[in-house]
Amino acid sequence: MARTIAINGTKLDEVRMLMDPDFNGTAPYSTYRMNQFRVSQNGQQLRLVVPTDLAVELYRLGILPQDTNLPAEILIGRHAHWYIVSDVRHSRSVVGPPQVNFTFIRVIQENAPSVAEAEPARYSAPSVEGAYVTDITHYLDETGELMPLPGPARKLASFLVLVVEAATSAEVGDDHATGIRCRKKSCQGTIRTLLLPDDHEVFWRCPVCEHHGVIRNWQNTKWNQLKGTEESR
Repeated sequence: MARTIAINGTKLDEVRMLMDPDFNGTAPYSTYRMNQFRVSQNGQQLRLVVPTDLAVELYRLGILPQDTNLPAEILIGRHAHWYIVSDVRHSRSVVGPPQVNFTFIRVIQENAPSVAEAEPARYSAPSVEGAYVTDITHYLDETGELMPLPGPARKLASFLVLVVEAATSAEVGDDHATGIRCRKKSCQGTIRTLLLPDDHEVFWRCPVCEHHGVIRNWQNTKWNQLKGTEESR
């Protein structure tokens, strides 16, 4: 029996791809069976081979984050771990549809929540449609320090901790100018942050290109400047 393979809580054999309408005007769906996927692991690397149209659907539906620096929870059988995409390649199959080969690198984070336990999206800050939603603990080791990561992921993690530090250094409820450069290479803007009273998310945005996101689970990190203020009271 083929092992269960799920990405961010969605089983690959349950992803439905909308087809062109038939002669009755009905729009049918297509799915793939679990035995049509190939998966292998080598140390911290995981290789997943899926049909090309399914790979497109994984990104279109947001099952896989389009930002390859963001981790995804991948379940193989009964074991789930967090991974980031390190390589994507297309290949031709003689006996089947074209395929996409994903290579993932495992992100070691023992305290990362499972998709089933994660809270539903909840935003109190403005303009959150299309936001990068990140959990800062996914980038930390058991000591609370930034874990060893590939270059792009390390840069993202460093950006996130700077944002947390800047947002929690400002007045709560203040739309704060941080001076932090926007992540987009082509943009010369600087990041503004907002932490609303009684909220659990740090909201950040670039007013020039509108690149923006939300950071969760920052409260117990060493970059939370509010902790020192609260402890001194």
